[in-house]
Amino acid sequence: MKALLDAVDELLAQVAADDWAAVWDAVLDGGWPLAGIPEEHGGAGGTTADLVAIVTRAARHRVRIPLAETALAAWVLARAGRSDLLADLRVGTVAVPEAPVPWARAADLIVRYGPGGAALLRPGEDEVTVEEGANIADEPRDRLRAAAGTPLPGAPALAEVRVRAGLLRAAACVGAAEAALDLTRRHVTTREQFGRPLARIPAVAGGVAIMAGELDQARAALDRAARAPGSHAAVAAARLCAGRAASTIARLAHQLHGAIGITREYDLHVHTRRLWAWRDEDGGEHSWAVELGTAAAEGTEQRLWDVLTGVPAE
Repeated sequence: MKALLDAVDELLAQVAADDWAAVWDAVLDGGWPLAGIPEEHGGAGGTTADLVAIVTRAARHRVRIPLAETALAAWVLARAGRSDLLADLRVGTVAVPEAPVPWARAADLIVRYGPGGAALLRPGEDEVTVEEGANIADEPRDRLRAAAGTPLPGAPALAEVRVRAGLLRAAACVGAAEAALDLTRRHVTTREQFGRPLARIPAVAGGVAIMAGELDQARAALDRAARAPGSHAAVAAARLCAGRAASTIARLAHQLHGAIGITREYDLHVHTRRLWAWRDEDGGEHSWAVELGTAAAEGTEQRLWDVLTGVPAE
């Protein structure tokens, strides 16, 4: 796995934020969006945890790529028994009710969920109109006007798709948080004030420690959810921890950077704007907190202990 993650870094490290097309063929050749889907179902093999690791590492870099979106669409197709579509899939996305559609303008296949279930849309063949939009991180978040599409029987329920999307969004948040923390550490250890590095100032060191603590908690929750991707409670906890970490890390990163942190030329804004955007997508923190609380309230005391700690009660 280390070799694959090193390859992610090598490919994406020097690419400009908007130049995703320059690396996308290499991403597809590497099978990144198909990770976690069994080979016999048209995927690249590996586990969901492998996909989570790839999405996390990719989110550390400046370039915006539709990796999580295509991976989600591929997973839906594989679950629906349409592995025949995966070999030629370039950019996929999933459209859910009352939400912008990520990367719809670039997609060659869209899975749209509606009152009648899931349906396939092929923008090159079906009558699809895309109204382009963006989130605060300048990522494509579009609106669709389209015909009914081709029914996709056997597709996972919308609730399952939401859980899978929440897991991948938590992974991306952790990656962006890692990048923001790395930039902050580098800044406070190299910039000096009053003849010593900023990191020697207790308030600054304390802020970095808080950022690191939030990130460690988000990583731990994500690791647990990646090992149990079908657990709604585990994914809700990971998504909630990632959202809280996103808020805290973005705020402290800007506080500790000062004026340079808000300049266009400096990369911090790339990561913090993503943190703010991703924190609020796929339902936002409140809906995940409600889901986690509901799961806790409906279970027994022993089940609650198991969910919170991962350690069976004696």
